[in-house]
Amino acid sequence: MLKKYNFSLRFSSLASSVLMLSSASLFSQLIGILFMPLFTRLYTPADFGGLAVYSSTVGILVVIASLRYELAIPQVKSQRAAISMVYLCMIISILLSLLYYFAIFLFSETYIEWVANRLIEPFLYLMPLSFVLVSTFSILNYYLTRSESFREITRAKVSQAIAQTLTRLIFGFYYPGVLGLIVANLASFMIGAAIFIYSFFLNNKAEDLVIKPDEIKKVAIQYQRFPKFMVLSSLMNTASLHLPVLCISFLYGKENAGFFLIAQNLLGLPITMIGQSVSQALHAKIVQCYQREKKKLFPLYRSVTFKLFIVALIPVILIELFAEPVFALLFGQNWQKSGDFAAVLSVMFLFRFIYSPTSNFIYIIEAQSLSLLFQLVLFLSSVFVWIYADYANLTVDSAVFFFSIVTALSYFLMLIISFIKIRRLC
Repeated sequence: MLKKYNFSLRFSSLASSVLMLSSASLFSQLIGILFMPLFTRLYTPADFGGLAVYSSTVGILVVIASLRYELAIPQVKSQRAAISMVYLCMIISILLSLLYYFAIFLFSETYIEWVANRLIEPFLYLMPLSFVLVSTFSILNYYLTRSESFREITRAKVSQAIAQTLTRLIFGFYYPGVLGLIVANLASFMIGAAIFIYSFFLNNKAEDLVIKPDEIKKVAIQYQRFPKFMVLSSLMNTASLHLPVLCISFLYGKENAGFFLIAQNLLGLPITMIGQSVSQALHAKIVQCYQREKKKLFPLYRSVTFKLFIVALIPVILIELFAEPVFALLFGQNWQKSGDFAAVLSVMFLFRFIYSPTSNFIYIIEAQSLSLLFQLVLFLSSVFVWIYADYANLTVDSAVFFFSIVTALSYFLMLIISFIKIRRLC
């Protein structure tokens, strides 16, 4: 009876955490949705295309900002070791940002010629700053998740949304262009990182915050499997997510990249609002099951996967049927192409929505080789799509459709393999 009561309390706590994080994400994303019709009239598709190239480049680079040591933060047992891990991650991030400044100095012209466009050339040197801010936010997000400081995470998400919206509005009315979109992103992560840093120092004792090089070296060695096995897989995963924007910009122009960005961002809202919140709140539960009650791991995986599928199915059907006219009505006739892209991409996002939170199971059971295989499949399939699109002279619509189908099949394959692996483990 006592065990059932304790399990009920844990489940209630998990549900409460998911609700809190989901509510914050929902509020944050609703702000963006409510103002999006105004943004699409203040900024052109080319402006959003410039933002797409900028943010995709930063997104690919930042995934290795701390060599994936941040993934170990929730698993570190002692508080002192967790703090040392945070310091290790920050040191690596700062050193890599300096390396990126040097790389931009040497290769900016090559990058502009092959990947980006002259529209974002003046803002290249902001990329390392974005890199540091995003990586700091990510590192401390893992730390606060470990300590179950969900109120601080909630506060940061809401503040980020408000800062980004206000900055976009101010620049949109007085200085429209890609600069306003980039500065808004910077402001968002600057506010989020500031809240997390304040919480980190406020909630720890002064003696615990003392930097101890020996302890930093110790956790670096103890958790070296993360950079060994996770850097390549994470880099391929993130590259496969951002590669379409960069390839569309290169093959079909920055306006089509802007259309794709809006469709991708709006379809990604459920992953942000629900998927990431479920992932954060579920992380501790998966660790607990793996360490103490392995028999409950597979039922948990099966239940979460099925419920995510049910939640996503009806919205996907509606997007398929009504995306094109709804986009044209809300965002203006100039953005009808984004609606076309959204309808085509919806099936892919259905499987990504399911895979995103459930991939935590693979990380926690330490099946890093399987995770690497998954990301290799995703990356190679994405590369194949865009090479073929260029070779076969596909139209942008055909290329996006081909990309959606191939990626959806890749996610489905990964879900099947994960299902088999976790079932055998239990």
